[in-house]
Amino acid sequence: MASQIEQRRKSLGGQIAQNTRWGHHEKAQEARRELHFLNAEEYIKNLVDSFPPLTPEQRDRLADLLRGA
Repeated sequence: MASQIEQRRKSLGGQIAQNTRWGHHEKAQEARRELHFLNAEEYIKNLVDSFPPLTPEQRDRLADLLRGA
C-alpha cells in the first residue's frame, strides 16, 4: 500500500496536470507549490533524522534558516 505521502504526491500531480490542461494556471501553481513543499518537508525530515542529537543552539540556527532570517 502506498504511503500517505505518496498518495498525496500522486494527487497533486493529477491536480497539476488537470488544471494545466484546462487553463487553470493559478490552481496548477498552487498544487506545484504544495508538491515542492511536500518534497522539501520529506527531505528535511529524513536529513534531520539522520543527525546525531542537536543542541538547542543548532536547532535554533536551522529554524532561522527556514524562517529566512
